[in-house]
Amino acid sequence: MAKIEPQIDKYGTLARASFLADYLEVVALRDRRVKLSSLQDLIEDTYTRVKQILRPGGEEAVDANGNPVASWKATDLADEAWTSILERAEALGDKYPFTVQGKVLRRAEGLDPADSAYVSLLAITMSHAFKIPTPVSVEHLLEEVVSDSLENVGFHVGRLGPLSRANGSDFIRTMNALGEHLSIPINPNATTRRRNANDEDVDVVAHLDWGVSRHGRWLFIGQVTCAVSDSWRNKAQEPVPLDWQQFFGEAIAPVPFLAIPHHADHDTFKYVARVDVNILDRTRLVQNLHANSPDQRRVVEAFMASDYASFKV
Repeated sequence: MAKIEPQIDKYGTLARASFLADYLEVVALRDRRVKLSSLQDLIEDTYTRVKQILRPGGEEAVDANGNPVASWKATDLADEAWTSILERAEALGDKYPFTVQGKVLRRAEGLDPADSAYVSLLAITMSHAFKIPTPVSVEHLLEEVVSDSLENVGFHVGRLGPLSRANGSDFIRTMNALGEHLSIPINPNATTRRRNANDEDVDVVAHLDWGVSRHGRWLFIGQVTCAVSDSWRNKAQEPVPLDWQQFFGEAIAPVPFLAIPHHADHDTFKYVARVDVNILDRTRLVQNLHANSPDQRRVVEAFMASDYASFKV
């Protein structure tokens, strides 16, 4: 049976702190409260020799000849996890389903986890990482959640995943259906593509519609993934804007983005975004979500029923 445990590389090496923050939230949801000191003790007892991610900004250092060299600092995983918790609380306000008091994280009073958009994204992330059996595919559900969030911001959204599956993964039929849905002419044969392509590595197309049928449309193409953090840079570069510019027959290439159910901390966000692709992560998604869909609620219920390792003895 799947069990949620403190395995710090479950989200990859770039998201260790984010994983540990999620783990604290999992325990707080079940046990009602959790202390940062419990995580600190766990790391000290279990992960003292783990390879740490280095960040710029350590104390100034010199080489054997006294010349300045680039300085780095090793991360403190417990402190970084707590910083992630504080970032989430500040960004989301009342939409964050926990309260922070001192060094204690508490489940919000009167919370029904199935009602919380935040918990639904946490459930998707954890369910994928730990292979928790869910009534629907969490990968497909994430595509829907990302699309819902974009629509709530005001975009007209083309959901490539459902369109591709409804059209037997036939690229031409899928693109024709996308063009019809967005009311935008699309030529699926406008440029070279793979013979067996089904979506050209794009899961969501978002159109900021100004109501004028002419060139110069504001288009965005997104890759949606539950994959581990070490793959985010590569995943972010899978959509090729110049190819999609040809498909749309546009004068300007669409803007690519990567959507993930994780919380990308500040340094990881900057590292991934350095490939000129923006990131739509958990806090941004949650801020623009309303009521959970029936599928979101069912995934939360499966997640809450799963086994987990508590700090309690």
